[in-house]
Amino acid sequence: MKYFTKQSRFMLLFSAGLALLVIFTALMVYNTAGKYERTSFAVLIFIFFLAAGSVIFVYFSKARKNRILKKLGSGFLESYDILVEKINAEPLSMIEKKEIARDLLEIFFEAQDKGRNPDDVVGKDLDSFARHITEAYGYRNRFLWNILTSVQITVFYIFLVHFFQTLEIGRFSAFFSVKVSPWLFLFLAANAFVLIPLIKTALKKQKNWLMLMEIIVFCVLFIGFSELMHGLYPDARWVRDMSSDSLSLIPNFLAFSIYLLLIPLSFLGKQAIKNLSLKKI
Repeated sequence: MKYFTKQSRFMLLFSAGLALLVIFTALMVYNTAGKYERTSFAVLIFIFFLAAGSVIFVYFSKARKNRILKKLGSGFLESYDILVEKINAEPLSMIEKKEIARDLLEIFFEAQDKGRNPDDVVGKDLDSFARHITEAYGYRNRFLWNILTSVQITVFYIFLVHFFQTLEIGRFSAFFSVKVSPWLFLFLAANAFVLIPLIKTALKKQKNWLMLMEIIVFCVLFIGFSELMHGLYPDARWVRDMSSDSLSLIPNFLAFSIYLLLIPLSFLGKQAIKNLSLKKI
Protein backbone atom coordinates (compact mmCIF):
# COMPACT_ATOMS: atom_id res chain seq x y z
CA MET A 1 0.00 0.00 0.00
CA LYS A 2 3.07 2.26 0.18
CA TYR A 3 2.72 3.69 -3.32
CA PHE A 4 -1.06 3.70 -3.45
CA THR A 5 -2.59 7.10 -4.05
CA LYS A 6 -5.61 8.35 -2.13
CA GLN A 7 -7.84 7.39 -5.06
CA SER A 8 -6.25 3.92 -5.34
CA ARG A 9 -6.81 3.25 -1.64
CA PHE A 10 -10.40 4.37 -1.97
CA MET A 11 -11.00 2.10 -4.97
CA LEU A 12 -9.56 -0.87 -3.06
CA LEU A 13 -11.71 -0.17 0.02
CA PHE A 14 -14.66 0.57 -2.26
CA SER A 15 -14.33 -2.80 -4.04
CA ALA A 16 -14.06 -4.60 -0.69
CA GLY A 17 -17.16 -2.81 0.60
CA LEU A 18 -19.03 -3.56 -2.62
CA ALA A 19 -18.07 -7.23 -2.36
CA LEU A 20 -19.40 -7.44 1.21
CA LEU A 21 -22.61 -5.65 0.22
CA VAL A 22 -23.19 -7.98 -2.75
CA ILE A 23 -22.57 -11.03 -0.56
CA PHE A 24 -24.99 -9.66 2.05
CA THR A 25 -27.62 -9.08 -0.64
CA ALA A 26 -27.13 -12.60 -1.99
CA LEU A 27 -27.54 -14.08 1.48
CA MET A 28 -30.74 -12.09 2.01
CA VAL A 29 -32.18 -13.27 -1.32
CA TYR A 30 -31.04 -16.82 -0.56
CA ASN A 31 -32.75 -16.70 2.82
CA THR A 32 -35.95 -15.29 1.29
CA ALA A 33 -35.98 -17.99 -1.37
CA GLY A 34 -35.49 -20.57 1.35
CA LYS A 35 -38.98 -19.86 2.65
CA TYR A 36 -40.31 -21.42 -0.56
CA GLU A 37 -37.86 -23.37 -2.67
CA ARG A 38 -34.23 -22.74 -1.79
CA THR A 39 -32.11 -21.69 -4.73
CA SER A 40 -28.98 -23.61 -5.59
CA PHE A 41 -26.03 -23.26 -3.20
CA ALA A 42 -23.80 -23.02 -6.28
CA VAL A 43 -25.30 -19.60 -6.96
CA LEU A 44 -23.98 -18.36 -3.62
CA ILE A 45 -20.55 -19.83 -4.36
CA PHE A 46 -20.60 -18.02 -7.73
CA ILE A 47 -21.42 -14.69 -6.10
CA PHE A 48 -18.77 -15.16 -3.39
CA PHE A 49 -16.22 -16.02 -6.08
CA LEU A 50 -17.17 -13.00 -8.17
CA ALA A 51 -17.09 -10.61 -5.21
CA ALA A 52 -13.77 -11.85 -3.83
CA GLY A 53 -12.26 -11.97 -7.32
CA SER A 54 -13.15 -8.33 -7.93
CA VAL A 55 -11.26 -7.25 -4.79
CA ILE A 56 -8.20 -9.33 -5.72
CA PHE A 57 -8.27 -7.94 -9.28
CA VAL A 58 -8.45 -4.33 -8.07
CA TYR A 59 -5.61 -4.85 -5.58
CA PHE A 60 -3.18 -6.47 -8.01
CA SER A 61 -4.03 -4.12 -10.90
CA LYS A 62 -3.46 -1.10 -8.65
CA ALA A 63 -0.37 -2.61 -7.01
CA ARG A 64 1.21 -3.51 -10.34
CA LYS A 65 0.45 -0.08 -11.78
CA ASN A 66 1.73 1.75 -8.73
CA ARG A 67 4.98 -0.23 -8.65
CA ILE A 68 5.60 1.02 -12.17
CA LEU A 69 4.61 4.56 -11.24
CA LYS A 70 6.51 4.76 -7.97
CA LYS A 71 9.19 6.91 -9.63
CA LEU A 72 6.63 9.65 -10.20
CA GLY A 73 6.33 12.38 -7.60
CA SER A 74 3.20 12.36 -5.45
CA GLY A 75 1.61 15.25 -7.40
CA PHE A 76 2.12 13.60 -10.78
CA LEU A 77 1.01 10.22 -9.44
CA GLU A 78 -2.19 11.67 -8.01
CA SER A 79 -3.01 13.51 -11.27
CA TYR A 80 -2.23 10.43 -13.33
CA ASP A 81 -4.44 8.20 -11.18
CA ILE A 82 -7.40 10.61 -11.36
CA LEU A 83 -7.06 11.09 -15.13
CA VAL A 84 -6.87 7.34 -15.78
CA GLU A 85 -10.00 6.75 -13.68
CA LYS A 86 -11.83 9.43 -15.69
CA ILE A 87 -10.65 7.96 -19.00
CA ASN A 88 -11.73 4.46 -17.91
CA ALA A 89 -15.29 5.75 -17.55
CA GLU A 90 -15.37 7.00 -21.14
CA PRO A 91 -16.74 5.03 -24.15
CA LEU A 92 -13.31 3.95 -25.34
CA SER A 93 -11.87 0.53 -26.10
CA MET A 94 -9.35 -1.11 -23.78
CA ILE A 95 -6.60 -0.57 -26.37
CA GLU A 96 -7.40 3.15 -26.57
CA LYS A 97 -7.45 3.47 -22.78
CA LYS A 98 -4.06 1.78 -22.48
CA GLU A 99 -2.71 4.00 -25.25
CA ILE A 100 -3.86 7.13 -23.41
CA ALA A 101 -2.45 5.89 -20.10
CA ARG A 102 0.91 5.17 -21.74
CA ASP A 103 1.01 8.62 -23.36
CA LEU A 104 0.15 10.31 -20.06
CA LEU A 105 2.91 8.40 -18.34
CA GLU A 106 5.48 9.51 -20.91
CA ILE A 107 4.32 13.14 -20.66
CA PHE A 108 4.48 13.12 -16.85
CA PHE A 109 7.91 11.50 -16.67
CA GLU A 110 9.27 13.98 -19.21
CA ALA A 111 7.76 16.93 -17.30
CA GLN A 112 9.12 15.65 -14.00
CA ASP A 113 12.62 15.28 -15.45
CA LYS A 114 12.43 18.93 -16.54
CA GLY A 115 11.44 20.06 -13.06
CA ARG A 116 7.88 21.04 -13.95
CA ASN A 117 4.79 20.41 -11.80
CA PRO A 118 1.47 18.72 -12.75
CA ASP A 119 -0.40 22.01 -13.16
CA ASP A 120 2.10 23.07 -15.85
CA VAL A 121 1.23 19.97 -17.86
CA VAL A 122 -2.50 19.30 -17.38
CA GLY A 123 -3.66 22.51 -15.74
CA LYS A 124 -5.81 22.76 -12.64
CA ASP A 125 -8.99 21.48 -14.35
CA LEU A 126 -8.50 17.73 -14.79
CA ASP A 127 -12.07 17.33 -16.08
CA SER A 128 -11.35 19.68 -18.97
CA PHE A 129 -8.05 17.95 -19.75
CA ALA A 130 -9.68 14.51 -19.78
CA ARG A 131 -12.50 15.83 -21.97
CA HIS A 132 -10.01 17.20 -24.52
CA ILE A 133 -8.32 13.78 -24.66
CA THR A 134 -11.56 11.88 -25.32
CA GLU A 135 -12.77 14.47 -27.85
CA ALA A 136 -9.67 13.70 -29.90
CA TYR A 137 -11.21 10.27 -30.57
CA GLY A 138 -14.44 11.80 -31.87
CA TYR A 139 -17.99 11.79 -30.50
CA ARG A 140 -19.33 8.40 -29.42
CA ASN A 141 -22.82 7.52 -28.34
CA ARG A 142 -22.29 6.76 -24.65
CA PHE A 143 -25.74 5.15 -24.27
CA LEU A 144 -25.22 2.62 -27.09
CA TRP A 145 -21.67 1.93 -25.93
CA ASN A 146 -22.87 1.21 -22.37
CA ILE A 147 -25.67 -1.03 -23.67
CA LEU A 148 -23.16 -3.14 -25.62
CA THR A 149 -20.88 -3.33 -22.59
CA SER A 150 -23.81 -4.38 -20.39
CA VAL A 151 -24.71 -7.14 -22.87
CA GLN A 152 -21.15 -8.48 -22.63
CA ILE A 153 -21.22 -8.40 -18.83
CA THR A 154 -24.62 -10.12 -18.68
CA VAL A 155 -23.48 -12.93 -20.99
CA PHE A 156 -20.39 -13.35 -18.79
CA TYR A 157 -22.60 -13.60 -15.69
CA ILE A 158 -24.90 -16.17 -17.33
CA PHE A 159 -22.03 -18.44 -18.36
CA LEU A 160 -20.43 -18.23 -14.91
CA VAL A 161 -23.70 -19.08 -13.13
CA HIS A 162 -24.28 -22.09 -15.38
CA PHE A 163 -20.68 -23.21 -14.97
CA PHE A 164 -20.86 -23.20 -11.15
CA GLN A 165 -24.24 -24.90 -11.05
CA THR A 166 -23.01 -27.55 -13.48
CA LEU A 167 -20.04 -28.18 -11.19
CA GLU A 168 -22.45 -28.63 -8.28
CA ILE A 169 -24.42 -31.23 -10.25
CA GLY A 170 -21.15 -32.98 -11.10
CA ARG A 171 -21.98 -33.77 -14.73
CA PHE A 172 -21.16 -31.46 -17.62
CA SER A 173 -23.87 -33.23 -19.61
CA ALA A 174 -26.34 -31.48 -17.31
CA PHE A 175 -25.24 -28.02 -18.50
CA PHE A 176 -28.36 -27.42 -20.60
CA SER A 177 -30.68 -28.59 -17.81
CA VAL A 178 -29.41 -26.01 -15.32
CA LYS A 179 -32.02 -23.56 -14.05
CA VAL A 180 -31.60 -20.38 -12.02
CA SER A 181 -33.75 -18.14 -9.89
CA PRO A 182 -35.42 -15.32 -11.85
CA TRP A 183 -34.57 -13.03 -8.92
CA LEU A 184 -30.90 -13.82 -9.47
CA PHE A 185 -31.13 -13.10 -13.19
CA LEU A 186 -32.88 -9.78 -12.51
CA PHE A 187 -30.22 -8.88 -9.95
CA LEU A 188 -27.34 -9.62 -12.35
CA ALA A 189 -29.05 -7.94 -15.32
CA ALA A 190 -29.88 -4.82 -13.27
CA ASN A 191 -26.29 -4.79 -12.04
CA ALA A 192 -24.96 -4.84 -15.62
CA PHE A 193 -27.47 -2.44 -17.23
CA VAL A 194 -28.15 0.00 -14.38
CA LEU A 195 -25.66 -0.08 -11.52
CA ILE A 196 -22.38 -0.36 -13.45
CA PRO A 197 -23.17 2.57 -15.84
CA LEU A 198 -24.19 4.70 -12.83
CA ILE A 199 -20.94 3.83 -11.05
CA LYS A 200 -18.94 4.77 -14.15
CA THR A 201 -20.64 8.17 -14.25
CA ALA A 202 -19.88 8.79 -10.58
CA LEU A 203 -16.29 7.60 -11.10
CA LYS A 204 -15.83 10.03 -13.97
CA LYS A 205 -17.03 12.89 -11.77
CA GLN A 206 -14.81 11.72 -8.88
CA LYS A 207 -17.85 11.61 -6.60
CA ASN A 208 -16.91 8.69 -4.37
CA TRP A 209 -19.82 9.26 -2.00
CA LEU A 210 -22.24 9.00 -4.94
CA MET A 211 -20.85 5.59 -5.91
CA LEU A 212 -21.42 4.31 -2.38
CA MET A 213 -24.95 5.69 -2.27
CA GLU A 214 -25.82 4.15 -5.65
CA ILE A 215 -24.71 0.70 -4.52
CA ILE A 216 -26.47 0.93 -1.16
CA VAL A 217 -29.72 2.18 -2.72
CA PHE A 218 -29.55 -0.49 -5.45
CA CYS A 219 -29.15 -3.34 -2.96
CA VAL A 220 -31.72 -1.94 -0.52
CA LEU A 221 -34.30 -1.51 -3.30
CA PHE A 222 -33.67 -5.00 -4.63
CA ILE A 223 -33.94 -6.66 -1.23
CA GLY A 224 -36.88 -4.45 -0.25
CA PHE A 225 -38.84 -5.25 -3.41
CA SER A 226 -38.21 -8.98 -2.98
CA GLU A 227 -39.35 -8.90 0.65
CA LEU A 228 -42.35 -6.72 -0.23
CA MET A 229 -43.58 -9.14 -2.89
CA HIS A 230 -43.25 -12.07 -0.50
CA GLY A 231 -45.05 -10.10 2.20
CA LEU A 232 -47.96 -8.95 0.01
CA TYR A 233 -48.38 -12.10 -2.07
CA PRO A 234 -46.95 -14.99 0.00
CA ASP A 235 -49.12 -17.61 -1.70
CA ALA A 236 -48.86 -16.31 -5.25
CA ARG A 237 -47.34 -18.84 -7.61
CA TRP A 238 -45.39 -16.25 -9.59
CA VAL A 239 -43.73 -15.04 -6.39
CA ARG A 240 -42.66 -18.59 -5.51
CA ASP A 241 -41.45 -19.12 -9.08
CA MET A 242 -39.37 -15.94 -8.92
CA SER A 243 -37.58 -17.29 -5.83
CA SER A 244 -36.99 -20.83 -7.05
CA ASP A 245 -34.70 -22.25 -9.70
CA SER A 246 -37.32 -22.14 -12.44
CA LEU A 247 -35.62 -20.16 -15.23
CA SER A 248 -33.58 -21.91 -17.90
CA LEU A 249 -31.26 -19.35 -19.50
CA ILE A 250 -29.36 -21.83 -21.69
CA PRO A 251 -31.88 -24.61 -22.43
CA ASN A 252 -30.17 -25.93 -25.56
CA PHE A 253 -27.23 -25.58 -27.94
CA LEU A 254 -29.07 -22.96 -30.01
CA ALA A 255 -29.37 -20.64 -27.00
CA PHE A 256 -25.72 -21.34 -26.15
CA SER A 257 -24.72 -20.35 -29.69
CA ILE A 258 -26.78 -17.16 -29.55
CA TYR A 259 -25.05 -16.09 -26.33
CA LEU A 260 -21.66 -16.81 -27.86
CA LEU A 261 -22.64 -14.84 -30.97
CA LEU A 262 -23.64 -11.84 -28.86
CA ILE A 263 -20.02 -11.35 -27.75
CA PRO A 264 -18.45 -10.77 -31.21
CA LEU A 265 -21.55 -8.86 -32.35
CA SER A 266 -21.20 -6.46 -29.43
CA PHE A 267 -17.53 -5.92 -30.27
CA LEU A 268 -18.46 -5.30 -33.90
CA GLY A 269 -21.06 -2.79 -32.71
CA LYS A 270 -18.40 -0.95 -30.70
CA GLN A 271 -16.08 -0.99 -33.70
CA ALA A 272 -18.85 0.55 -35.83
CA ILE A 273 -19.32 3.29 -33.23
CA LYS A 274 -15.56 3.92 -33.29
CA ASN A 275 -15.51 4.10 -37.09
CA LEU A 276 -18.38 6.61 -37.12
CA SER A 277 -16.63 8.75 -34.53
CA LEU A 278 -13.44 8.86 -36.61
CA LYS A 279 -15.40 10.07 -39.65
CA LYS A 280 -16.79 12.96 -37.58
CA ILE A 281 -13.37 14.23 -36.46
